[in-house]
Amino acid sequence: MKFYKRWIGSYQKDTAHLSLAQHGAYTLMLDIHYATERPLPRDRAAVHRLLRAFTRGERAAVDAVLDQFWTETGDGWVNPRARTVMGEARARSEQAREAAHARWATASANAGANAGAAAGAAAGAAAGATADATADATADADAMRSAMRDRRQKTEDKRQKTETETDISIPSISSDPNIEVNHALSRSPQKNGGEPRPGSGTANPPDPPVGVVAAPPSDPPRASDRAAVSGMGRSGGERVTASDPPPVSVRPAVREPSPDPAADVERVFTTWREVMGRGRARLDDKRRRLIRRALALGYGVEDLELAVRGCAATPHNMGVNDRGTRYDDLGLILRDGDHIDRFMRNARHPPRPATAADSRLAANVAAAHEAMEMDDREPGAA
Repeated sequence: MKFYKRWIGSYQKDTAHLSLAQHGAYTLMLDIHYATERPLPRDRAAVHRLLRAFTRGERAAVDAVLDQFWTETGDGWVNPRARTVMGEARARSEQAREAAHARWATASANAGANAGAAAGAAAGAAAGATADATADATADADAMRSAMRDRRQKTEDKRQKTETETDISIPSISSDPNIEVNHALSRSPQKNGGEPRPGSGTANPPDPPVGVVAAPPSDPPRASDRAAVSGMGRSGGERVTASDPPPVSVRPAVREPSPDPAADVERVFTTWREVMGRGRARLDDKRRRLIRRALALGYGVEDLELAVRGCAATPHNMGVNDRGTRYDDLGLILRDGDHIDRFMRNARHPPRPATAADSRLAANVAAAHEAMEMDDREPGAA
């Protein structure tokens, strides 16, 4: 029991002869008895410890109260009046629980009935309002699910179109010694001024520029060579389409082993510490292994530094989120290739901070996902 009634007049009439210590012992015994709804221990020494009666006088007070107001049973010491009060409280609680169950059962039945068939009583009116609110919520959820399906379909169509027509944006080839370019298709005489080969209607490709390796003539054209290529071999970021030969394929060249791997690790860590303002951070063994593993994946020191700056340019990672927490740890940035690539892209194209409209849209999308998951679980639950 959480509480019990204490009739002051009755208590004083029955306990007027008790001493101050005996009053305290009696009150503590009643509190424990009501709170646990169990008898006190049969062993008097255990009762003494339970009531923290340490002195001889305190133990004598406990024994006197036990002898006068408590009854010893096979389970322990009980107070007759307290047992009666607890029994009445349990009966009232059970009665209230049954009444509540009956009310909720009636309300559920009324809510499922037609509002027009109600007798006009207050319970019927409340049930009709509940049915209308449920219908409105269902309609809103259906509309949101339909919008989500349309968005998924548009995203899938866009992805398929992107796979068919690839658009690659890469800085100038001549400025990056780690990129090799293969001329997979021959140029026409009208475009490059080449001379036709003997017995062939096609023109020989001109000599490749310095730093560019020409593929053997026997290499067949690939589908990726026909994709649109942006900003490659042209100044000013001019877009090159499939109709503007020569199409080229790009592949990362194999990096030469660094002459000083320890210096590379130190350089990446120093960049992260300065960009993120971690002046007190130290290069421990865990961070060394993390940076060495990222370098072993084929990324260069400049790539990892670019990923660090990309994380600094990402508002969500710098604390612009619902928790106000920064997610700029080196372990997150260099966790795997996907994280490194994403932060490198963010360095070149920084994302904009989320607006209030974006937050509302995210909340609506989460609610729609939750509603769809509930719909998916309903058939199985039935």
